[in-house]
Amino acid sequence: MLLAAGLLLATGAAYAAGWQTVYQTGFDDPEYTLGQTVDGVDGWMVTINPALSTVQKEPDPSTNQFDYISGTSTFSTYRQIPTFGTPYMVRLTFTWVMTQTDVYSNNESYGLWTMFTKTADPAVSRAGMLGGNYDTTSGIGTFKAFSSGTGWIPFGNFALNTPYQLSMVCDMTTKQYDVYVDGVKKLSALSFYTATLDTVSYLHFYRRYKAGYYGTDNISVEAIPEPSSLLALATGLAGLAGLALRRRSL
Repeated sequence: MLLAAGLLLATGAAYAAGWQTVYQTGFDDPEYTLGQTVDGVDGWMVTINPALSTVQKEPDPSTNQFDYISGTSTFSTYRQIPTFGTPYMVRLTFTWVMTQTDVYSNNESYGLWTMFTKTADPAVSRAGMLGGNYDTTSGIGTFKAFSSGTGWIPFGNFALNTPYQLSMVCDMTTKQYDVYVDGVKKLSALSFYTATLDTVSYLHFYRRYKAGYYGTDNISVEAIPEPSSLLALATGLAGLAGLALRRRSL
């Protein structure tokens, strides 16, 4: 019984510890080779033209590599999220940089939309969405996030060729998400694009039309399973512990 109780406590401690990583990558060697397309590597897929999403060197002084999203087409670089029970909290953290502007860089309807979705199709079943626009006249870039019923909401400024750490924390129960820049919360409780979304299964970097060139790096997807999943796990562990004790007493 003490062993069973210990397992239950351990499971509770694991829940209290919070986030657990389900996927991460830095697009670096040896798995990723400079100049290659990310399509077909480590589960990544690229729609329309794989040559538009390639592994390149980050801007100086960095010597690391990132996924460079270029060209003038609308396409998506996406990856399925590894299964982790039934998550009720999902967090994406990644490095984001805009390297150059393009024809529609000022248009908030265009840009690199980073989002969680339920399906491989980036046009449906969306959770949170992050993006950015760059004003070539003022030389000021503006981060934005989408909230259903409100539209795009600015949450800070950025400069070209400057990396930023963006985070999106999605609550699958409330259908809302928070946004962070370099570890500082900027927006709270934004509504999911799809209000009825019950889960997320894919991560998309969706570049819409002629809206600049971007780099993404240091991607981390974390999750916390719903309490019922942890309770089931704890119950199962306790049952196994009881069985082990009975066998030892025979």
